[in-house]
Amino acid sequence: MVKIGVQRQRQLQKLMARLGLPEAAPVRWELLDLALTHPSLSTAENYEQLEFLGDAVLRLFVAQQMWTHDRSSTVGQWTAIRSVLVSDRILAEIAYTFGLERFLLVAPSAQRDPKGETSRLAECLRGSHRCFIPERSEFFF
Repeated sequence: MVKIGVQRQRQLQKLMARLGLPEAAPVRWELLDLALTHPSLSTAENYEQLEFLGDAVLRLFVAQQMWTHDRSSTVGQWTAIRSVLVSDRILAEIAYTFGLERFLLVAPSAQRDPKGETSRLAECLRGSHRCFIPERSEFFF
C-alpha cells in the first residue's frame, strides 16, 4: 500500500470533518485513500478489493437490521428492500451528501464519463468501510 502525502491527508481530514467525525477518530489514512482511488487511476492500487468486501458487509448489515426491526416481512420483501437500500443510486446520493466526489481520485478519461459517476461514488463508498475499523479488528472484517 502506498503511503499518502501530507497534502492528501489534509484533504482526507476535510472529508472526515464533512462526515462529522472528530479529529481524533481512528482512521486508516492509507486505506481511506485507497478506497477513494478509482481503477482508471491505478490498476494495482484502487478500491476494487475494498469495494468487494464492503458490498458484502453492507448487505449483511442491512439484512440484519431488517431482520431485527421487521420480523413481519417476508424474505422476498426484505430482498427487494435491501436491493434498493444498497443500490448504486442510493449509495451515490449518500456520497453526494458528503461531497465525496471531490475526494475521489479518477483519471481524466473516466472523469469525462458523467454516467459512470454514480457507480464510481457507490463503489468507493462501499470500499470505505475498512478505513474506520482498528487494525486489531481484521479477523472480524
